Amino acid sequence: GGIVRVNVGDLHFSNDHRALTIGTGDLLVPGSTYTLMLPGALTDAAGNAAASSTTFRTAGLRPAPTGLDLLDGSDSGVSVTDNITGAARPMFSGGAGTAGHYVKLYAGTQEVGSSIVAANGTWQVAPSSDLANGAHGITVKFMDLEGNLGAASAALALTVDTVAPSAPASIDLPGAGDSGSSLTDNLTNITQPAFTGNAGPAGEYVKLYAGATEVGSALIGANGAWQLAPLAALAEGAHPMTLKYMDLAGNYSAASPALSITIDTTAPGAPTGLDLLAGSDSGSSEDDDITRETLPYFGGGGGMEGDVVKLYANGVEVGSSQVSSGGNWQVVPSAALADG
Repeated sequence: GGIVRVNVGDLHFSNDHRALTIGTGDLLVPGSTYTLMLPGALTDAAGNAAASSTTFRTAGLRPAPTGLDLLDGSDSGVSVTDNITGAARPMFSGGAGTAGHYVKLYAGTQEVGSSIVAANGTWQVAPSSDLANGAHGITVKFMDLEGNLGAASAALALTVDTVAPSAPASIDLPGAGDSGSSLTDNLTNITQPAFTGNAGPAGEYVKLYAGATEVGSALIGANGAWQLAPLAALAEGAHPMTLKYMDLAGNYSAASPALSITIDTTAPGAPTGLDLLAGSDSGSSEDDDITRETLPYFGGGGGMEGDVVKLYANGVEVGSSQVSSGGNWQVVPSAALADG
């Protein structure tokens, strides 16, 4: 602000004596505050004296706001700098304002929000109603207390996306992660088994859940293919595994149907009672373990129903069978044993 001293000849009253024009040329700066000091007492026709000074503000453009930015808390999804959001009323911030003045928010040419500049010149403003899905050129302007609007800020390209992706159709544990005798029973001793798929939305993300807990995430390739495994070992026991897709705005799909997998890293106890069955122990004695059978049967116990018993000859696996009820089992070589 400043003090302006003028001559009486520079004062021009309107016909109704309610408006005063100061003819000072280019002396006053637009958008600034001044104190007008009158050179002497002025009176109206009725003899009422006017004040000898008054404060006024000249009209003019306010400076453009700087630092227009989408707040991290409103920039949803995997990145807080891509200006892609699932928030229909995102919050913006910036600076270079005048305390107590206003900041106006625009989407294109439409004013969509307003706020007051803080004491330190910073500001935050959000739309007063939901922005439509799609791209928006966001700008802000300052407005002073007299209603003068300043220049617009540089535009920020914003994308609003509140539409969730479709849910994954299914989840499957591939054979490489399904250890044991079956590649389709979803029983495994791999604590971080890999899951794969090939029909995801390209460029978005797939999330893996064990129960309600997210345990892994991966980017979906351009061809829709993806692969992911838990980031940490799954505990022993049963786990209902599901998938969700997440788009760049942070919208999550519904979950896929659950797949129940069982993690088992505990080795079974050693088999007991390994014996050459009497029917395979040929010759004069049924307990001398001397036989002419090249495919002899062995039996024993100590197993768990449904587990697999493996038969070895000199450290080489030669046969396998499944443990029956009661933990008993019988197994025979899959190929003839050599003499000796």
